[in-house]
Amino acid sequence: MKQKQTLRFFIALFIVFAFAEIFFFYQYAKDVYRISEDSNEERLKESANQHVELILHGLEDDSNHLKDIADNLTWSDTLTCEENIQYLDSVVKKQEEEILRLAIDLPNKMTYTSDGHILKINDSEYLDEVMQGKIVHTKIEKTQVEAGISYSTIIPIYKDNQVIAGLRCVYQPAHLSKMLNSSIFQGKSYFNVMNGDGLFLYQAKHEKQLFQDEMIQDTLNAAHFLKGASYEQFLADIKAQKSGFVNISLNDKEHELYYAPIGIQNWYIVSELPKELVSAYSSDIQKEALILFGKVGACFIALSAVFFYSRYRSNNQLKKSNRYFHYVMNKVPSPITIMDKDKNITFMNEAALHMIQKDLKEVVGKPCSIWKTQNCHTQNCAVCRLLHHKNPISSFIRDDCTYMVNSSLLQNEKNETIGFIETFQNISEVIEKEKELATLIDNIPGGVLLCDDDADCTIQVMSDRFLEIVGYTQEEIRKDFHQSLSAMIREDDKEAFYQLKQHVLTQKQTHFETHYHLKTKNKGYVSIYHCGELIKYHQKEKFCNVLIDVTEQEKIRKQLDEKNLELRYISENMNGMMLVTKFDDRFKILYTNAVFKDTFELDDERIAQGVHLLDFVPIQVNDKLKDEIHRQLDYKETIDVQYRMISKNQLIWVSSKGKHIKEQYKDLQDGIIWICMDISKEKKQNEEIRINAERYRIAVSNTNSIVFDYLIKEHCIKHDNDMIEDKYHIPKCIEGIPQDIQKFSMIHEDDRGVVMDCFYKVELGEKQAYCEFRLQKAGYRNRWFSLKLVTIFDDHHDPRKAVGILHDISEQKELEQFADKESTLRATILKDAIDFYVINLSRNKFVEGHERWKQDMLIPSDDFDAVNSWIESEYVHPDDAAAFAKVVDRKRLLEHFEQGLLRERITYRRRINRQSSSYIWVNTIIHLLQSKESHDILAICNIQNVTEEKEKEVRLIDQAQKDLLSGMFNKVTTQQMIAQYLNEHPDTSCAFFLIDIDNFKHVNDTLGHAMGDEVIHEISQRILTLFRSEDIAGRVGGDEFVVFMKHTTREIAEKKAEMLCEHLRMKVKGENQIVHISATIGISLAPLHGIDFTSLYQHGDEALYQVKKRGKNNYGFYGE
Repeated sequence: MKQKQTLRFFIALFIVFAFAEIFFFYQYAKDVYRISEDSNEERLKESANQHVELILHGLEDDSNHLKDIADNLTWSDTLTCEENIQYLDSVVKKQEEEILRLAIDLPNKMTYTSDGHILKINDSEYLDEVMQGKIVHTKIEKTQVEAGISYSTIIPIYKDNQVIAGLRCVYQPAHLSKMLNSSIFQGKSYFNVMNGDGLFLYQAKHEKQLFQDEMIQDTLNAAHFLKGASYEQFLADIKAQKSGFVNISLNDKEHELYYAPIGIQNWYIVSELPKELVSAYSSDIQKEALILFGKVGACFIALSAVFFYSRYRSNNQLKKSNRYFHYVMNKVPSPITIMDKDKNITFMNEAALHMIQKDLKEVVGKPCSIWKTQNCHTQNCAVCRLLHHKNPISSFIRDDCTYMVNSSLLQNEKNETIGFIETFQNISEVIEKEKELATLIDNIPGGVLLCDDDADCTIQVMSDRFLEIVGYTQEEIRKDFHQSLSAMIREDDKEAFYQLKQHVLTQKQTHFETHYHLKTKNKGYVSIYHCGELIKYHQKEKFCNVLIDVTEQEKIRKQLDEKNLELRYISENMNGMMLVTKFDDRFKILYTNAVFKDTFELDDERIAQGVHLLDFVPIQVNDKLKDEIHRQLDYKETIDVQYRMISKNQLIWVSSKGKHIKEQYKDLQDGIIWICMDISKEKKQNEEIRINAERYRIAVSNTNSIVFDYLIKEHCIKHDNDMIEDKYHIPKCIEGIPQDIQKFSMIHEDDRGVVMDCFYKVELGEKQAYCEFRLQKAGYRNRWFSLKLVTIFDDHHDPRKAVGILHDISEQKELEQFADKESTLRATILKDAIDFYVINLSRNKFVEGHERWKQDMLIPSDDFDAVNSWIESEYVHPDDAAAFAKVVDRKRLLEHFEQGLLRERITYRRRINRQSSSYIWVNTIIHLLQSKESHDILAICNIQNVTEEKEKEVRLIDQAQKDLLSGMFNKVTTQQMIAQYLNEHPDTSCAFFLIDIDNFKHVNDTLGHAMGDEVIHEISQRILTLFRSEDIAGRVGGDEFVVFMKHTTREIAEKKAEMLCEHLRMKVKGENQIVHISATIGISLAPLHGIDFTSLYQHGDEALYQVKKRGKNNYGFYGE
């Protein structure tokens, strides 16, 4: 029957497993397809954005190319001369596949084209922008003039720094093909370019090109939009210059399109995401998943078969084991009973059956009480005691014999109770002996206990004398303390008693003594002297203990200790100088103790010769001291004065207390007994306290902390700081404290109770109280303040007043809120962090996060200052070391926290490890806060790798500042850098070189622009090699260069000019001719010829003009 049930269960389990496997596979397939689709959309979007950048860079290169052409046009006196028109025509013919036409647009709205036509400009809007110095890219359009789709780039033509015309270049759509990689996703997708009206400027030549017409509307009007998209929404996005995805269905096929603005006029880039790419990617994963699910199912079937086979073998082995078990149990001489969890008998061996004179069939299934003389209950059933009291031992009486029953749990592999087993032992003789022992124990004067060696020290036997000592009955000890001696010991004695017991057990000590206090029934304690011994009892280790009540002896000992303390107090107050003097004019000394003699370097011989107390007092205070002594003795017989004395050539302060003896006392009559104490240190400390108090008053007046006095009996707060009254609107006197705090509108209503409790605490005598609350003001953000009250007590130890300190902790509260969200914050920070650690700045120690540093970076210690110095020398780039050391300086961080500056940041270069010679850029952010538990100042540091961003920034700066062809700074950057240096160093001697390349235009005209570009690059490199890296070199025109030498003289500048003329003299060889290149240089000096860029440039240009008048290939200084 059971096998059939198991088989049915297995079939049901297999069906559930199969359905679950199918369901999860379906969900997995959907998720894979969605993830694949999202991933490809992101790739397509990223690729489109990259192509937008390529188009923008291509347009920028086109503009630079047109600038070079424009520079060559300005060499002629007449801009529209035949020579220039021919030059433009030659450029068009060289690039006829990309350029349709070049033209010069004049301000009078006439245009001169490269093919010799002179036309009227109809649309002058672009020309107006060009005349303002702007570079204009026109819309993509289809015109009758160009007979096709085209766009134009128009740049201004400058002469003498003024725009005189515009240079227009009309490009063919094929020109964009050089800028774009029209095929993406391994050739399965493509890019198109259109304008805002849907007209395509460029259509990729792709076998799966969706758009075959010139207008995108022609294709979209024939399509059906999916997923809630519409043609109207697509047009609205195009008009609003937005980007996005749109899904359409065309010819029973789904297509997903992505569109994004390029940023030039109304240009747009359009691309398609192929659906088959998504399906192909997801189908491969789904095949692998299907194979995996099949393998899991096969494993499930195989494991089930193994399970059934193992169960079959186990049942056979169990039957054999049961027969062997019965045989062994019947051979055991002691009675044994086995019960199920309901305490019904399942087996009894032959000894147990003989004991109750019954057959096994008669008892199986019957309750365990059938062999007892009374019913089973909690008090005498071993099983019940095991379940309720964790004590497996019980007993019962049968046929005048007492049996001890020991019960144990039967548990399965899951620790579940499935039954019980009981063993029986006849202990009648043992009980008789224990009765004899009990009689002997009761005659011992102290209490006697027999205890187990367990943790509770469970009491097995206790004498009546022990019960008399504690006042409990045996039943009360069992009920209230569960027979545990440890539970009766006073709490502060338990640890020592437990350690002593463990020491006895581990060291195998047989005898021990100790002292502790036991609880009594009258809620008090008795003092116990405990003498114990470890013995063997019933083959088990037990503690035999004798307990003696020594409460009265302890009281006597305490009284003796108190008397000794009084004597010790008297002896301690006798320390100091003691002397006896006559009551005469100068107080002659009759006797002194050793302390006085040592202090003033006296001996008995000198005292016998005659020494007076006033001999050791400065002369100027003698009369004043005598008057004060006589004044005090006029109305009492004691003296209490403080004065200075001369000891070993130094002044000390002495406090003297004296008793006037008028009657005859031994050998003294009319004298004074003095007790003198050296109070120099106290006087010095009092003075330091006074100075520190003044320093404190000055410091408080210069901080944002508010210090006030709370007069407890008067129930008022007082302060005398005008700044606090003006800044925080807190009056100098506030009465009705703390009762009226509920009426204070300046305190947030949720915090008024906390502030009241703080004041009540000091009124009740607590030494100090602390709370945090919010101050509110209409129109302002709530501010958090901490309030600390320190109580000052009078001579009767009653609270007299409290000193209060208010401190603005708003910034700290914000950081604490940050710390409360630490897990979320750390997860966010550690997402991009390479290191995260916490430092205790107050203790100069790392707290968290430095363990990996220790292992990977071999940090020498946990000391924060030492680690910073080590990292600075071993890891930080030398150029950044000073800035790094400044920001992470521990003293500086602590000062910043006190000033409320809670955040620091530094970006620097460091090595990845000590063996590496390369550096990465890292960004370190330090948050400062105060620990709520220890009040230590903590720093939370987050280090992020920003190498990629920094390199990108450097590249962008370099691209923005450098001329791509020459590698020098461009015109704008050159001017800015020279102007900045002159502004910062107006008195420094510098030289300004204006260099013009002779015959360069001839190179472009005869040898071509490609050769001209090579010449510019070669000249730039030759110039750079002649000057220092700190000097500023830039290209400011087509063939015009500027070099600015810092910290130089006229003589050095002249030598440099000679070297320039020599190095820039070169021959450029073409196929049929050679062009000679040279340089003409004009030089101006700073500050002689000016201290700004414009003056130096104008004077350098004038010098250059004068040199050209005399002939090229030379140099000259301004004014010479």
